Amino acid sequence: MAKVSGQVNQIKAKQTQYGEMFDLIINGQSYGAGKFAPRGISPGDFVTLEFEQKGNFRNVVKGSLRKDDGPQAGGEVAPAATTTAPTSTRSYVPFDERQEMISKQSALNTALSFCKLASDNGAVPMPKAVKEADKLGLLHQWVLDTAGTLYKLSTGRDWVMLETSPASIEKPAKTPAKPKAPAEAEDTGYTEYDE
Repeated sequence: MAKVSGQVNQIKAKQTQYGEMFDLIINGQSYGAGKFAPRGISPGDFVTLEFEQKGNFRNVVKGSLRKDDGPQAGGEVAPAATTTAPTSTRSYVPFDERQEMISKQSALNTALSFCKLASDNGAVPMPKAVKEADKLGLLHQWVLDTAGTLYKLSTGRDWVMLETSPASIEKPAKTPAKPKAPAEAEDTGYTEYDE
């Protein structure tokens, strides 16, 4: 977070994908104030606030906006907003779809490597009672469970997986046998004209 003091030049409303949002323009710099115009603040007022830098946007920290008494006792107007160095260089940015896909791919690749390492070193013996046809399904589920655990560890989020076990994948339907052509009737030499 950083701190700024200065004069409010404008309170600007803008339409976004989330609805109408308000910006405070302080000495020419824009600060996002959220869905509601700040109460008791008007253009020309002197204010102090804390803000968070999120990408290219500066957003006012909730509850930090304060109205100042005005210019210093000497009658000078603050020439520009003053800022202090941010206390944190990084701020949390919510997941977007691309980041989620990257995190899932990473968890799956790590799970595959871990499961292969464990299997190659005999750390996970296959139960004797398992049918040969079921072994692939058990390995598949083990990799997915491990990937879900690794995803949760790295992101703090649950990975809701679709049912994709080998047994749930549809096998191509067997092509039906061609119907046999009806046998031709044997010619007895009789016709409808033979009476």
